[in-house]
Amino acid sequence: MHFSLKMNRLVVFLVSGALCFYQVDQGETALLERIQHLNALRDCEGKIATTSQSISCMQVIRADRRDEWIPPVDAEIFNEQMHLNALSDILQQDIKANFVKSFLKRRELPADAQEYLVLGMSKGSVYLVNTFKLDKIYARVTVSRAAITHVEYAPRAKLFLTICAEGNLTVWSLDSSKDGRREKRLNTLYCTKLYRQVKHIKLLPCVAASAEKAAEENNQSALS
Repeated sequence: MHFSLKMNRLVVFLVSGALCFYQVDQGETALLERIQHLNALRDCEGKIATTSQSISCMQVIRADRRDEWIPPVDAEIFNEQMHLNALSDILQQDIKANFVKSFLKRRELPADAQEYLVLGMSKGSVYLVNTFKLDKIYARVTVSRAAITHVEYAPRAKLFLTICAEGNLTVWSLDSSKDGRREKRLNTLYCTKLYRQVKHIKLLPCVAASAEKAAEENNQSALS
C-alpha cells in the first residue's frame, strides 16, 4: 500500500489486480472510496489500456518541480499529438483550481507537484497514470519480457529503476526530445542480472543523488 499526498488517499493494490482508494482522516477508520479495475484505464483513443496483461506491482511517485515532470510518452500510440491533447489539462501550468492550490498549501506540497501511479505489468510493460486523471494512460513503455516486480524513481534525474521476474535490474529514462521531437523509446543507462531474489527495494537519497549526477554528466558529454 502507498499514500498519495496530493489525493490525500491511501492506495492499496489487491492480488486481483484492482486498486482501492481509501479516505483516511486522523483518528478515524479508513473509508473505501472507490475500486478501480485495470479495464477502466483507457488510452487517448478511448481503448482499454490492456486485455493481455495484469498489474504485478504498484508504486506512487512524485515530481515536485515542473522540470521533473515525467514526459507523457505512450509507445503504443502512433499519433503523439492525440495523446498530448488527451492530457492537456494535466500538462498546462494553470490547471489547478483554487481548492487544489489550497490543499497543496495545507499539505506543504509545491504548487507544481505532480503524482503518478506507476504500474508494473505482467509482460514487462510499465504504465504511468497521473493522479489528477486516474482513468487515462499518461505514459506506457515496455521495459522487459518478464513481469515487473519492483519499480523506483529518482525525480531530479528522471531515472527509473526496475527489476523483473527474471532478475534483470534496469536503470532507464524516457527520452523527452530530440531535434524538437519526442522519441517514443527507452534510454537504457544500466542493466545487470541479479542472482538472488529481491523482496524490497528503496532508493536512498545518496544513491538517487549519484544517479542524478551521472545523468547530468551523460547530458553534458552528449552536448560536447
